[in-house]
Amino acid sequence: MAKIGMFVEIQLKPGCLSEWLEVGRAHAKYSLANEPGTLRFEVMLPTDKDGKEIADKVLVHEVYQDAAALDAHRKSPSLAKILDINKRIVESVKAVHFKLD
Repeated sequence: MAKIGMFVEIQLKPGCLSEWLEVGRAHAKYSLANEPGTLRFEVMLPTDKDGKEIADKVLVHEVYQDAAALDAHRKSPSLAKILDINKRIVESVKAVHFKLD
């Protein structure tokens, strides 16, 4: 069965990067430690072509063993916490889902 994943681009409200990173990185660690089907969970800070960080933006790369693992992740208390915070500090989210053979 193919692994599944997503790339997520998160545009934060100005000045909220540090707050999001604290919670987002904790969520990534929780997911990797407590969800056996979570294979990869990376939080990244995008840059322009010159290496300068793009303000108030985060990229997340997630890979799951299968659809059941993604479903388990979606039910985690850690995800519920970050989604609640996102309501207050996120301007927009764009996600691209993919399959890995």
